[in-house]
Amino acid sequence: MNDTGDFIIENGVLTKYVGHDADVCVPEGVTAIEEKAFFGQTLQSLQLPDSLREIRTEAFVRSSLRRFEASSALKKIGERAFYDCEELEEITLSPAVKELDKSAFEHCTALTRADLSQTALQTLPERCFLSCSSLRELALPGTLREMGTGAFAFCEELRRFVLPEKLTALAQESFSGCKALESLTPSEQLREIGHFAFKNCAALESFPLSDGTMIGQDAFFGCVKLRDVGKPRLPDEVNSCAFRGCPALADEQGFVIVSGSLFGYYGKDKKVVVPEGVTDICPDVFRENIESKGFRFYRKESSYRPEGSLESIRFPSSLRRIHRYAFRGCCELALDALP
Repeated sequence: MNDTGDFIIENGVLTKYVGHDADVCVPEGVTAIEEKAFFGQTLQSLQLPDSLREIRTEAFVRSSLRRFEASSALKKIGERAFYDCEELEEITLSPAVKELDKSAFEHCTALTRADLSQTALQTLPERCFLSCSSLRELALPGTLREMGTGAFAFCEELRRFVLPEKLTALAQESFSGCKALESLTPSEQLREIGHFAFKNCAALESFPLSDGTMIGQDAFFGCVKLRDVGKPRLPDEVNSCAFRGCPALADEQGFVIVSGSLFGYYGKDKKVVVPEGVTDICPDVFRENIESKGFRFYRKESSYRPEGSLESIRFPSSLRRIHRYAFRGCCELALDALP
């Protein structure tokens, strides 16, 4: 063991910082910073040596570090390495960084700028920037292909963002709760959007989708200003609740129709005629519009007639499927009598 002033170092690994300086310079020769080496420390600035290769799990948890710039040889930043660093305002990662573990910068609530553009990362891990509620400026590498679960969830100040060109998949809850997110430009190669990926992104207005994109459950739930998703041809496997709670997507008659599927109805007509061309009626389509229960099916008219606010719902000949819970809270369907 080598006790170098304020640093306890074992075989090149800095195991503990015992000093109290605000400005810390890690000695040259240190190759790794051990788990919780700077836990809760009051340092404000940090200078890392060129010899450093790895920052391990929870190394800087709850420290008061304000700015982090990766050294030229740093390759790996471990799980929760900077978790809950509530005074960290800015981070810059160097080209050498090859691996970033989950929750690396989670709950850094003062973080306003994150520059990862110089790295060659292909995957952004889950919860990497979760609850970084002040994050406004974000630059990701062009090499990025996948984004992990909750990577930017609840980044409440993030407003505009362009996804990297090679990005093919967004995991569940990637941007969930980013309530100020107004503009997000998708990559042309994006083909998978996970469950709840944009849940409650209440300011999002446009997200043009490519043909063949897989979309998970409630991916756009609560995107109340979403007006444009393009006119994609989506696969049958797209989740039937993908666009639930998106009233701005409705056409003049109040129908939210994407790629032949009816995802919502926000009209005021008492006699609802589902447009020709609709092939699927998704869950909870009429939930916000029908208050009554006890639908009765009329075989000759091919319609359901409620006793309350709506007088009838008529289906098109193109209809292939009514999903489970399509009228949840509104009526009971006679499945053997579907048109």
